[in-house]
Order: sequence, then C-alpha cells, then structure tokens
Amino acid sequence: MNKKFSELSTEEMEKVWNNNEALRREVENNYYEVEMEHIIDLLNPIKNGLSKYDVGFYNRNEIVINEDRISELHNGIEKSQSSYELFSEENYKTIQECFKNEEYNRVENMLFDVFDDWTSPHGLNDLYNYYNEFYSITFIDETYFVDEDYNLYQTEIKSFN
Repeated sequence: MNKKFSELSTEEMEKVWNNNEALRREVENNYYEVEMEHIIDLLNPIKNGLSKYDVGFYNRNEIVINEDRISELHNGIEKSQSSYELFSEENYKTIQECFKNEEYNRVENMLFDVFDDWTSPHGLNDLYNYYNEFYSITFIDETYFVDEDYNLYQTEIKSFN
C-alpha cells in the first residue's frame, strides 16, 4: 500500500509522526526557526531601549534595560504590544504602572519572563500539534507518500524546461 500523504486520516498522520524520527527532527527545527522569527519581531521594537539582550532556545536568556533610554523602551513595548500582544492584558497594565512608578527592575523582570516563556523548550505534544496543524499543510505536498509501515517518502520531480 502506497498512499499519498494528502489522503491520510488523522490517525494515519499520527502513525507517520510516530514512525519517522527524521520528520520529527525536521518539524522541531522548523518550529524553532519560525518561533525565533516571531521572537525577533517581538524584540525589534524594544531593543533600542535595552543595553544588553540575548534571547534564544538553547541559551540562557538575558534582558538588561538601558535606563538612559526608558522612553524608547516604553514606546517599543507599546509597539510590540499593539502589533504582537507581547504581554497579557493584565501584565500590560502592570508594566504600564511600573513605568509610571519608575520600577524599571520590575519591567526588566517582566520582559525577561515573557521572552523566557517564549523560548522554553516545547514538548512532543506541542510539536505534534504544530506538525498536524501547520507543517503538514504548509510543507508536505503531493510529492509525499507513505508505505504500509507509515514510512514517509518524497518522490523527485524533475523539470526539463
């Protein structure tokens, strides 16, 4: 039995996921790449208000506010909040109060927490959901098929144009 990937049921897609370690690694790498792009989008508006930052999945995160550039930081947080919802509504209200009360260490800690949360390792369940809801739709096309053991293959398509 060879079956096109697009014809698989949800149960069969799960079997493909469980049976193909290379696919799981590729999905994981893609997931972290896409998430880092999103993190960079979140970080870009605020980075001018920071004296130091280091954010990523496989390192210790660091966020240090530049107290000489508080207004730039505040404007950047507002931009990130309106564009990407950097903080929950409750935390956004709290951070606004922190700026008003000049509690910049607290702002720094809240920024650290939000980026640390974004870059925390995700479990197999999160990766499976990403595979099922995004990766399989976006990256697995009609050239992919599975055999009777649910090994995933891709046919090669050559163009002679």
